[in-house]
Amino acid sequence: MSVAVFRNVFSPGRQWEGCWHWFFPVWPPSVNHTWRNGGGGTHLDPKVRDFRSAMQGEMMIARSKHAMPKQALAGDLALEIVFYPPTAQKRDLDNLAKCPLDAFTHCGLWLDDSQVKDLHTSLGGSVPGGGFWARLRPLGE
Repeated sequence: MSVAVFRNVFSPGRQWEGCWHWFFPVWPPSVNHTWRNGGGGTHLDPKVRDFRSAMQGEMMIARSKHAMPKQALAGDLALEIVFYPPTAQKRDLDNLAKCPLDAFTHCGLWLDDSQVKDLHTSLGGSVPGGGFWARLRPLGE
């Protein structure tokens, strides 16, 4: 399935049955590549900065279309993420969730990623360019 078709199915994000869901057509870098040492200190890897910037752009578009909360969500949350890699290369699923969670915090979707008390991740088939689908809901509803 192409990203364009996939985006028509899951984007621009909607509240559905008490939850929000989106498809982000950006592939997150592995947590193994978050920080780099050099130049007299530890720095955020440029791939992570680029990912955060792309996520911020996607979230601004979603907010402008009322497809995302305008203010940071408070309270405990449940998050499901399905990653669609750009290639069929072998991947460690446990290394993929960190960057999207940090990007959601950085972009103001919630106050802090510690609010996510229920996290489910899975790996889907490859999609040109890669991306991920996310579904977020308040816990207790």
